[in-house]
Amino acid sequence: MHPNFSLLIASLVLAVLALPLAMRWVRPNPRYGVRIRRSLQNERLWFKTNTFGGWLLVAVALFGAGLSMVGSTVLGFSASFNWLLFVAALLVALVMSTTYAHLAV
Repeated sequence: MHPNFSLLIASLVLAVLALPLAMRWVRPNPRYGVRIRRSLQNERLWFKTNTFGGWLLVAVALFGAGLSMVGSTVLGFSASFNWLLFVAALLVALVMSTTYAHLAV
């Protein structure tokens, strides 16, 4: 198995989990999405925040899939470095989504 196959699978799983949020299919709930008090109490803010966060996560999933395909072969990155970049991008997206939820009107 190629060392970056697991990164490709993780990216696909992330995309599958993020798309319902991006497409506004997930109603406010305590388990799935950007779940802060403000977004849980305001449906408009919930959809606004989770649409933003969902598309960010889709972008991270595409970034991870790209890394899994060209990170090692074309760019010469190790599998560990590809994972580090993926996780860093994921953390940035999560912080941005949560910050957006706190700042959105």
